[in-house]
Amino acid sequence: MVKFLLWVVFKQRDFFKLPPLTQADIFFQHKLYARAGLLYYSLEKYDLAIKSFQVGNSYKNLVLTYSKTGQVAEALETAQQHKLYEQAANICLKIGDEAKAAHFFSYFNQQTAAQLYKKTGQLYEAGLCYINIEDYAQAYSCLNQSTVGLAKLEEIATVLYFEKKYKVAYNIFIDLQCLQSALLCAKAVNNKDWILYTTNLINTMASADSQAI
Repeated sequence: MVKFLLWVVFKQRDFFKLPPLTQADIFFQHKLYARAGLLYYSLEKYDLAIKSFQVGNSYKNLVLTYSKTGQVAEALETAQQHKLYEQAANICLKIGDEAKAAHFFSYFNQQTAAQLYKKTGQLYEAGLCYINIEDYAQAYSCLNQSTVGLAKLEEIATVLYFEKKYKVAYNIFIDLQCLQSALLCAKAVNNKDWILYTTNLINTMASADSQAI
């Protein structure tokens, strides 16, 4: 930038009187690619803006220009490659692709990702997001039809038990109908109400099983 300013002072004092397109070309020639790209963009010379942003590794502006020109696939691919997840998520929302938006939100906002995954019927992915934010009740509601998902929840509950987070583990075990494990949690904290409730559930299920036989 300093060299360019010296060039303007000593060789091209009327630079800022030149047509904007000529200014942009000169910026590009002096390897001021971001400045060139922004000026090209303002002049709606989008192909030249894209070239400038590509050469100058100005990926956020490149994604913006791809999106502006309707090249959504290129915009999202560039955003994915350069971890511009929030920008990509907003593009997806703008075009109404909530399923793909959920994918990008999952990199930086698990709550929003979970809501969008659930809204678009991607329940397993929603459940995993809810697990990540430790909302196990919501996770169970999303994963209760998935054998793999339920196994993952049971594994998490077991870990929580050994971490002495008995209340959280207890609630998960109850949802999963892992009643003996739930009873262990209840006894660990000596919660008489939990012990009574869980014991009654165990007896009720045992009675139902014996009648079925």
